[in-house]
Amino acid sequence: KGITYTRGKWVYFLGADDRLLAGFAQLATKLENENTIYYGDMSYNGQVTSRKKYTAYRLSKETICHQAIIYPAKVFNYYSYNLNYPLVADWVLNLQLWGDKRFKFKFFPYVIADFSMAGASSTNKDLNFFRDRPGLIKKHLGLTIYLRFLLKQIKGSVYHFIRLT
Repeated sequence: KGITYTRGKWVYFLGADDRLLAGFAQLATKLENENTIYYGDMSYNGQVTSRKKYTAYRLSKETICHQAIIYPAKVFNYYSYNLNYPLVADWVLNLQLWGDKRFKFKFFPYVIADFSMAGASSTNKDLNFFRDRPGLIKKHLGLTIYLRFLLKQIKGSVYHFIRLT
């Protein structure tokens, strides 16, 4: 709802129990292209995550933490959060944006915020999303990533089945 009130060129989301870190100011100095989604690293409850750039395949498996991203405001001229996925609407948005050739993602290895793992999205699953995820991956990331994702899912299921027997 708050997006409709934005007036600047950039949009950033921070939860009530999250904290900005010094890396946020560093990342903010890099904002120059309004067709680029800028993202950095996070710490979770004080523990820094691995510093890696995302690929389409990595995005199919896990999302970029919402508090790690600074979006150009113009993104929201084209997209809004899909509320069919209340816990991971940001992941769906990132899938859509990754597949949209008007935008690109750019990573900087700055730890920009500390994310609390006590919130609803960390402690619950969005069942609608996990049901629809393969189709969303195929639609937004393409057939190659979709097939790779499915193969990994099948391998995981076979491994789990073997361990149980």
